[in-house]
Amino acid sequence: MKDGTTTHDDSHDGEIMFAIRSYIAENEDALDLVEGEKVYVIESNNQDWWFVKKHLTEEKGWVPSIYLRDETSYMRYVQKKLHEKIDKLPIFQRHDLIEKPSAPRFVEKLQPKHVQDGGTVQFECHMEGNPRPQITWFRQTAIIKPSQDFQIFYDEDNVATLIIREVFS
Repeated sequence: MKDGTTTHDDSHDGEIMFAIRSYIAENEDALDLVEGEKVYVIESNNQDWWFVKKHLTEEKGWVPSIYLRDETSYMRYVQKKLHEKIDKLPIFQRHDLIEKPSAPRFVEKLQPKHVQDGGTVQFECHMEGNPRPQITWFRQTAIIKPSQDFQIFYDEDNVATLIIREVFS
């Protein structure tokens, strides 16, 4: 580090950073970013544009530095955005006055799954609470809505299911 700038030798991966939002490259020297994408900073001499290598594809190019955060600040950013979106979600059901209200809680939490690219994956979690919890699925900070690629179920036993038809890195 010299004068607040960092340069990395190309033989090392460089500092790990994550994209806080998607970015579409505006010229051939720049790279597209997808929210949550992991990159290695190769050169950060310019405070506005950093030269990076993508973790998965190993593509190299320039990206706006304002879109990148280290892992700790990226996780804080995602948590903040999730809480903002969760706070804006509508409440559809009033609680049953016969039963005592109780806060939503996981009876059975999501479990990590490993699936090959192109495969199908199913996530399930079991919830309880009064009134019955409303379930919203997220990828990073984006709400997942039912579509041809994403099937969402929430049965009477409060088991929420998300099926992703084709998964990719």
